[in-house]
Amino acid sequence: MTVSKGITAESVLHLEKNGESQFVVAEKLPPSWITCPPFYMYLGATLLHLMDGECTLQLDVRPELMNSKGDLHGGAITAGFDIALSQAVRSSYPRTVNLSTISLTINYLAPSSKVVKIFAKVVRSGSSIAYAEGEALDDSGRIISRVSGTYRIIRQK
Repeated sequence: MTVSKGITAESVLHLEKNGESQFVVAEKLPPSWITCPPFYMYLGATLLHLMDGECTLQLDVRPELMNSKGDLHGGAITAGFDIALSQAVRSSYPRTVNLSTISLTINYLAPSSKVVKIFAKVVRSGSSIAYAEGEALDDSGRIISRVSGTYRIIRQK
């Protein structure tokens, strides 16, 4: 059912505030984390997109995240990948699920010392295992690393 040109009924949220009804187009709302441990904020991860098995986040490189050469530390990139992939996986399930990382395989292709965007996409999600892939780009759009990850799905009882 179409409400207005390009807007479907499924993309409209009904909100009530102080007894008044409001309708908001969901695509216009900023994305929100499905889970948000304090570590995400410590790392400085900013969520840019999260929907239907895809996640984009940004890491702003700060001195405490740099290695001895002045580049973003590989551990920070790894943590960013684990966050992005796990959020993408969570968004591919209709109900909230918990996850456990089984494996992450990362290939570092180039250094970065500025803003990094991480893109993650679920390739396959099953009843007990999910597989996702991602890449990180520096502020000029150059791919600096790629990742693949496997996650165990833990259903809430």
